[in-house]
Amino acid sequence: MHANRRNYGCRINDELEYKGLKLITMENEKIKISILVGKGTDILELVYKPKDIDFMWISPKNFSSSDIKGNFLDNSTAYTKLVAVL
Repeated sequence: MHANRRNYGCRINDELEYKGLKLITMENEKIKISILVGKGTDILELVYKPKDIDFMWISPKNFSSSDIKGNFLDNSTAYTKLVAVL
């Protein structure tokens, strides 16, 4: 049985991948957010659909799943620097 995809209301799609990492999208008629759950729930895309504006900054350095070696707090030096700034 095939159901037509609707174009209104909230929709969640958790069957996607981006560069080998699990991706979830949530969207309605106004906004779409893409969350890279395979990389610690980073927000990959936040689009305001009526004006087609993506509010996320895109890093000039691309990444791949091999770049991910744990989360930010696994690096004690980086954590110490962060706490010193705060």
